[in-house]
Amino acid sequence: MLSQDRGWGYQDTHLDRILNSVVRNSWIRLDYMLFQTRRPGNHILGADDPMVDNERLPFNVSAGGTVIGQATVPSIDNIRLKNINGMRGTVGLMLSGGALEANVWGLKENSSKFLMTGLGAQGFGTTDAGGPPADPVFAATTVNKFGEPLGGEAFLYDHSFGARYVQDVWGTGINYIRNDANVGEGFRMMPILGFRYLEVNEGLFQTGVFNGGFDGVVDFGEDLNSNGVIDPGEDINNDGLLDLYVGGYEIWTKTV
Repeated sequence: MLSQDRGWGYQDTHLDRILNSVVRNSWIRLDYMLFQTRRPGNHILGADDPMVDNERLPFNVSAGGTVIGQATVPSIDNIRLKNINGMRGTVGLMLSGGALEANVWGLKENSSKFLMTGLGAQGFGTTDAGGPPADPVFAATTVNKFGEPLGGEAFLYDHSFGARYVQDVWGTGINYIRNDANVGEGFRMMPILGFRYLEVNEGLFQTGVFNGGFDGVVDFGEDLNSNGVIDPGEDINNDGLLDLYVGGYEIWTKTV
């Protein structure tokens, strides 16, 4: 049996009135965001070496007790993340004593990288004045052993070294803004209570290559027994130096 037709005199139900009130007193807002990140870590890409005063400045490196050149430890001082685009969406509801807002926002994943240049041999043979050529230049990543500094131990790169830093940021939050209706018009300070969540995902990728070419000959490892000194038959290119091959390798770290 059909219910009686209420016609044009139909009255809203209690639920209808609640929904209409929510629609009239709520809002949605979209904001464009532009961020910039500078010097995210200001750290060297290696461990502190107690035998070196400042790893950022050139220091002598040796193999088998013989100085083979000068090295510096790369750092991420020059990492810059510019013009990072993002969006924030906010939904709000006006209540009798204030307003309730909830938002979620995110930034586009961005990255920055650098590449060290001028590595390897700085010249071969004697100079025009008859002196020796300038010392070879290396990039070095100093290392620890079980968290303890070894002192003087490092991976060397004479062909190339580069690093890439990646950052992904997003967040969300909810706030209640108290609005006292008894306060008159003009400048007002309204208390706010809320919760905010922020997540930052970072990735640091390092790639370095050592091929022994700093002495003019590409060597693929002369320290055959890994004792750190030149033994008979190990000086393949007869340069009097122990050329260690590290090869290309990649380190990946993630911080949340």
